[in-house]
Amino acid sequence: MSAPPQSPLSAVFLLHIALEVPVAIQGIWSPANLPFLDLNNTTLVILKLYAALCFASCVAAILCYPLPDFLPGKRAFAIALTVYHCIASTILIQSPRFIPHTFGDLFEA
Repeated sequence: MSAPPQSPLSAVFLLHIALEVPVAIQGIWSPANLPFLDLNNTTLVILKLYAALCFASCVAAILCYPLPDFLPGKRAFAIALTVYHCIASTILIQSPRFIPHTFGDLFEA
């Protein structure tokens, strides 16, 4: 008996892993080297906790990727990642600049 074919949309789990693992690893082992402005001990601890959360979500994504698409847990995790990324992107778009790089006057307004 063969397994049902996997949807190409399952690749979003691999995309999540590819984009967030480097930030999680650097945030856990050397958060002071990340390009943020005005880091103190409190922000370093919060950054390490966030990196641990990112790493845990990457572990969950790698465990969910090979599962069949009809499982409710896989769908629930995909919805949770979608909600998280929507909220995070909204917060980051509305926040003042916190890294020493700029994308031009259009993004600074």
